[in-house]
This record gives sequence, C-alpha cells and structure tokens, in this order.
Amino acid sequence: MKSNCVISIYHDTRRPNKEGLYRVKLRVFSSDLGKARLFATKYAMTKKDFASAWNTVKTRSEYREIQFSLKSLENHAYEVAEKIKPFSFEAFERRLKAPTGGNSVFAFYDQIIARHKEDGQIGTSETYRLAMESLKKFLMTTGLNEPSLLQFNTVTPDWLKKYENYMTKIQHRTSTTVGIYLRTLRAVFNAAINDKEVDRDLYPFGKSKYIIPAGRKIKKALPQEELARLYHAKPETDEQARAQAFWFLSYSCKG
Repeated sequence: MKSNCVISIYHDTRRPNKEGLYRVKLRVFSSDLGKARLFATKYAMTKKDFASAWNTVKTRSEYREIQFSLKSLENHAYEVAEKIKPFSFEAFERRLKAPTGGNSVFAFYDQIIARHKEDGQIGTSETYRLAMESLKKFLMTTGLNEPSLLQFNTVTPDWLKKYENYMTKIQHRTSTTVGIYLRTLRAVFNAAINDKEVDRDLYPFGKSKYIIPAGRKIKKALPQEELARLYHAKPETDEQARAQAFWFLSYSCKG
C-alpha cells in the first residue's frame, strides 16, 4: 500500500538568502490530510540554475549532478512517506532528517523544541535544549562521536543510571537538575511511542526499571524573633513599605 502523497521539488523564490540564492524545498501534499507543506532542503540556487538543472528536458552536463541529487532526494522522500501509517507531516519531517531514517532521539527533541517556540513557551523550549545538550555531552564521554545518532533502543535503565552518575559525580549537578533533564527525555519517549515509532517495550522508565530522581524540598522557616523584627521594622521609603506589605500578605497566604 503506497502513501497517499504527491511529492515534488519546489524552488521557493519568495525570499533570497544572503547570497542571493533561493531555497529548494520538497512540496508534500497529503490527500489523507487534504493539505500540503513545504520542507526545506540543503540546496539553494539561482532561478537560472534551477531551471537548467530541473525544469528542462535536456540537462547540460554541468547540471546533471544537481539533477541526480534532486531526483534522489525526491525518491527518498517518497520512500519515507510510504512507511508512515497513518501519515503525518511531523513524522515525515523526523524520518526525513534522521540519519538512520527515523528513530533518532534528538530528531524528536528538535521537533518538540520547535513546537514550544512556536507556541511562545520559550522557557520550556530552553529546558529541552539544555537537556539535549547535556545528553550529547554525556554521549561524547562514551566514545560516540556522532551524538545525533542516538537511538531509542540505546537508552536503557543502565544507560540512564550511568548518565545520572555522570551528572552528579562528574558534572556535580544536583538531583533536581538531573530530574528536570530526564523528564524531558521521558516526554520524548512518550511522544515517540504515541507516534508508533518506538515499541512500548523499549520504555526504560518506571517501577522495576529506572526511577527519575526527585529533588529534595527543604523547608526553611524564619524563627519568630526574625518575623517580629521584620514586622516592626519601619520602612524608610514608599517602595520599602510596599515590599514589606506584599511580603506579609504572601506569608499570610502561605505562598
């Protein structure tokens, strides 16, 4: 069963880049979804070069290599689309960019980061970015020179424990930081499982597997004499008086 997609090479001439070239993109139309989307490629060229390489019956020798590369890209895009059931643009983009065709952990990270940025959740996207960079640094210590090749089946409970030890004993990070970073990885796993790109049996978190460390909550209460001193202190400015009033309002509301 073939994918219900029509894929074509598209020269986006709306805006040139700094070199005056226009990006070549893949135009993917899904009949199941009833809409199309453009996906950027690494190629950019002038209108004349694109016409000579692609929009011509007889291609001159100097453009044949470009034409071959674009045809290979188009064929690869069809192969990727045919494997996605049901089809989604998000899964297509991940599989197209992934070095091994789909199960790259950081391909999911990149997409989640981009989605949070689009939604205006800059803080959340930055948390995912920092977590991803931390995982990549850990991978470099294991001898993996291409961190982007990290596959989901590599992330086992033992692997996660080694990452935790690396963070706490070598990087001297707190359990709270480790927990924050690994909760993003857990969310990435859940996203991959929901998209049916990762088997649920590979899920490394939970009871009898790996438990994400929780940061300790230390309650620090002020002694009564300190509270009394703050309460009876006489503010010297309006700003100090306002700050004092707000502080005791927050204290009274337990927050």
